[in-house]
Amino acid sequence: MYEQPDLPAELSADDVHRQQIANGRAEPLELPGITLDAGADSTGIPFGFTETPREGWTRLTWRTLTERLGRRLGEGMTYPAAT
Repeated sequence: MYEQPDLPAELSADDVHRQQIANGRAEPLELPGITLDAGADSTGIPFGFTETPREGWTRLTWRTLTERLGRRLGEGMTYPAAT
């Protein structure tokens, strides 16, 4: 997961990308004959492997997120009993 500290936590990379398209600040993601934005979510990472998403986004680990929410990873989870 990635976050951008200057944006509300509720906004995903896909939300931001769609807003930028609507405002004319970004072009839709397209392959020949296919507009990916019509039926796919943008993860904020361009095609091909990269270490980080677009500029301004930083890595948010599950541990950091759960700490912010006042929780612990695995807290309240139950597992099926072995039979």
